[in-house]
Amino acid sequence: MITLPALLLVGLPPSTAIATNKLAASMGNLTGTLIFFKAGKVDFKLIGPILPFVFIFSMFRAWTVHLIDSEILRPLIIVMLVIVLLYTLYKKDFGQLED
Repeated sequence: MITLPALLLVGLPPSTAIATNKLAASMGNLTGTLIFFKAGKVDFKLIGPILPFVFIFSMFRAWTVHLIDSEILRPLIIVMLVIVLLYTLYKKDFGQLED
């Protein structure tokens, strides 16, 4: 929530800012995945079939963002971040399981 607005504030084009932010998030996800893999908690039979779709749709999303004009994308990113912030503040129990 902080990195993307900061990258936009320093003048990066929105598509570059999104790509930079996603790269950092991907490295964090990779680290977590490796930790779970080493602990033997990754079920490749479960996730194997969806991995090609994850790759294909992530490439499609990156291509789509690249096509959107920066003048439209910049305010759209800000509005979406504000919506996520408001939802996060409103829904304090987000992610918790109900008993």
